[in-house]
Amino acid sequence: MPITQQLRSSMDGLRDTFASSLGDNLESLVLYGSSVRNDFSRGSSDINLLIVLKQNTAAAQRSISQTIRDSGLNISPLVLSSKGLDRSMQAFALKFSDIARRDELLYGTDPFSGFEVSIPRRQFLLEQGLRNSWMRLGNAYIQNTDQPERYLRILRGAVPRIFADLAELLRLEGSEVPDERRLQAPLLARELGIEQALLDTLIGLREGSDRSADIHELHRQLLDVLQGALDYMAGRWEL
Repeated sequence: MPITQQLRSSMDGLRDTFASSLGDNLESLVLYGSSVRNDFSRGSSDINLLIVLKQNTAAAQRSISQTIRDSGLNISPLVLSSKGLDRSMQAFALKFSDIARRDELLYGTDPFSGFEVSIPRRQFLLEQGLRNSWMRLGNAYIQNTDQPERYLRILRGAVPRIFADLAELLRLEGSEVPDERRLQAPLLARELGIEQALLDTLIGLREGSDRSADIHELHRQLLDVLQGALDYMAGRWEL
């Protein structure tokens, strides 16, 4: 989905400001995430930018911070140095695979040119990510059983990673999976046996339209989903 004309104008202005303030230090500027998918919500979505610098210094980061503040936009920056970029991308290969799957180069050279990830690495990082979600959400629930709004706030931040990891599981099994969460949900429900209502609740929570869920039942269902995915992998892949 092409980004809106209003966002396009804002990104063009931001690109020019970064190019001016960072000069030759700016190597790449990439727009990614919901801004270039069908699930961008002006009220709840961040504008995700990957910024690649030749020298990722404190001074450069301070300049980026000032530019973002001056823009008035809800920018979530991911700032990396071109030195060691390949290793960073392999260390967080699933995240960068998600970015590369749907992105728009706003400035400079394409940082994903030649980017490839081996199947064993994808499998390992996927299991690591799902187990991390299990531990983090478990910790959040234990600490906030009496503070449902706080638990839901933490879960809201985890929703993109949960969907991305479940989608990656299907991709590793050879399925074609769309990028938009609302299009992924029916496929995840059918292929992994997840309740469609649970997926709809997570999407609503992420979009800010549903904050009334019973956290105890929601957490129970989430643990079942994550454990099911982990059991699925354990039965098919060597760690």
